[in-house]
Amino acid sequence: MTATPDSTRPPSGLQEVLTELKQFHGELAFRVIGAAAVVTESGQQGQVEGNPLSVEQTAYVQGQTLNANIRMVLDLSPDERALRALAAPGFAVLQGAEAGEVGELEVRATLKRGEFVVVGESTQQGNGLDGTLFYIVHWPENQ
Repeated sequence: MTATPDSTRPPSGLQEVLTELKQFHGELAFRVIGAAAVVTESGQQGQVEGNPLSVEQTAYVQGQTLNANIRMVLDLSPDERALRALAAPGFAVLQGAEAGEVGELEVRATLKRGEFVVVGESTQQGNGLDGTLFYIVHWPENQ
């Protein structure tokens, strides 16, 4: 797995997931575009409005299994400075109508405690992103 444009390495906790992605997609450059944590009681809806990633979920816990309805929106338009920070050398920084929502994902997923799941992927061109974008969900073991 290659480093991000600013030479940071992928978080060690994601190494197994990234190794599997590499098996299917070949060599990948890595950088975190957005991260969010939503914590609720079983059956309760929770959400976090972030920049650039917003997440809404309703999760149901049954023993060591989590069933979740998840909605994620990646939107780069609210803060142009954040968009510029994401742009790697050689990537254009879009403004105005060209910048904005990169993607939205709604999914029902089942996770085991401690498991990482890739719940979506898309190919992006523009908005400072060129390549494959993955949405990865994790239910930590220690919660």
